[in-house]
Amino acid sequence: MNRSKTSECLSIVGWGAVSPVGWGVASLFDAVQSGATVEPEVRQREGAERPVRVRPVPPPDAGQRLRHPRLRRASPQVKFAAAACIEALGDERSERVMVGEMRLGIVFATMCGAVQYSNRFYQEVLEEPATASPILFPETVFNATSSHLSAIFGSHAANYTLVGDSAEFLAALRIAEDWLRAGEVDGCLVVGSEELDWVSWEAMQLFDPHGVAGEGAGALYLELGESSENAIVLEGVTEPALWLDHGEKQLATQRARAELSDEISRKAVLALSTSGHAKTDAAEARAWADWPGPRVESGLLLGNCMGAGVALNAALACEYLVRGVASEAIVSAAGHHHQCLAAWMRTA
Repeated sequence: MNRSKTSECLSIVGWGAVSPVGWGVASLFDAVQSGATVEPEVRQREGAERPVRVRPVPPPDAGQRLRHPRLRRASPQVKFAAAACIEALGDERSERVMVGEMRLGIVFATMCGAVQYSNRFYQEVLEEPATASPILFPETVFNATSSHLSAIFGSHAANYTLVGDSAEFLAALRIAEDWLRAGEVDGCLVVGSEELDWVSWEAMQLFDPHGVAGEGAGALYLELGESSENAIVLEGVTEPALWLDHGEKQLATQRARAELSDEISRKAVLALSTSGHAKTDAAEARAWADWPGPRVESGLLLGNCMGAGVALNAALACEYLVRGVASEAIVSAAGHHHQCLAAWMRTA
């Protein structure tokens, strides 16, 4: 685990979330605490063999600040990420970035990307290439979301997009730490976001015919140095444990857990990336079967949010800590097809 030996701690000083249960991390916390479920919608694409069940993000509240010019034509994924990042960064820090007083890094992690705009663009190309809108094309690239975020905050600092599996958000946290310790940025937003579309939800259905697809975004804002009273200390993130088949995934989840520090309290809240599919969840469930502390499985409530699922769990874990439900938290990420990681955080 990349736990620093220096006196400067890595602090999570803000977090935000958009999920099928509402806009804002408080909505997610309340839903998980109450165990309230959102009834899935049944949708079917024209020509598809069978319907799918999905939990979409509800329309934004009237108070959501989504009027930036960049968001007029942006995909839902961008809007989810923007709202989560605005909540995580806060007004005071947003203003400092905008006037050039602070260098804000952004690391965006995703699994599927902005698939809705990709579908619209390529459908136009197939129907009539001569009139396909060039305005749509920039939104089809993976780093469109992170580009929008930098523009919204007026940031000219480092900006990365990571495309991987559902565990990529924790890998993004490692990059953020590298930037901060190298002095390349003063603060860093790490965000994972996904949107619903038939490309992703029908692909999921190939592996989990009875699963429920979800969408949304989770974001953490990190700084280096002395942590404030309400900050969360990110003690470390494990090295990615890679896997190719389900037998290797079992070993990978065990390696990720084994790499965590022995100093972690057995009362730490455990946030699992499980989403209700026995085969997909099996390795992670076995690796943590004996954990005695409380556990959270938001995927059972939200559905399989793909690249946003672990990001939402990370924001939820921070909310658990700052509300005093626990003093330490573990975020486990057993990726869908590539890697397993885990992170340890605690109250300052």
